[in-house]
Amino acid sequence: MISNKKGVSVNCTLCHQSESWELNGYGKDFLKNGHNFQSFETMDHLDSDKDGFINSEEWKALSNPGDPASTPKRIGPWLKESKPTIAPKKALTPLFPGPVMFQVQEGPLSSTTIQELESLLGRKLSDEEKFSTLFWIFQNGNKSAVASYSLFSSGAEELNVLLTIVRSGRILKIHPVHLHLKPLTSKSFLEQFTGKSSSELSQVQFVKGREKESKEMVESVRSTVQILERLQK
Repeated sequence: MISNKKGVSVNCTLCHQSESWELNGYGKDFLKNGHNFQSFETMDHLDSDKDGFINSEEWKALSNPGDPASTPKRIGPWLKESKPTIAPKKALTPLFPGPVMFQVQEGPLSSTTIQELESLLGRKLSDEEKFSTLFWIFQNGNKSAVASYSLFSSGAEELNVLLTIVRSGRILKIHPVHLHLKPLTSKSFLEQFTGKSSSELSQVQFVKGREKESKEMVESVRSTVQILERLQK
């Protein structure tokens, strides 16, 4: 989304602390302001990293608006440290025994695909869904499965991230990437998703005391499965 909005390739320190990978000020402001394209414009007048320069000044100078050590006067190496997106092989490889190859697909979905998906889902796609990162898994030269991130927010300053892996319209596995809600990380809860299609996710039993968050997680995964199923066709 940043690449398309600001015309520059960045790394994760734009929104995350480099040591703990928790959200920094810019990442938190992005969530608070809707985490969509409009958010960037809304945030331009803020000083997210509290370094004395508002975000629009930092973007103009190409300093990092999420890192107080990077300012228009002292940009630092953050852009030089940007690297291409790679597939999460640690999570994917155990699911695919034998020779396997991964391909990363980034960039916006086509307008035709967006229209088809919105008709399928009965709602507008979020900006995040329009710019999903897809991980294609190849076996014997053929596409075997596809994975993408499922996102849901459980609070103004938290974003939960799951890797949803799908083959032939069914979930191979839900891999927690950043699940701030510990009750939702239980093996018994996550294993309920395995083998299910999008229509069967209504069978998932919510975590007691976390019914609202469980439902948000299920709905996020459901949308991801439906999108991936359409993209596999």
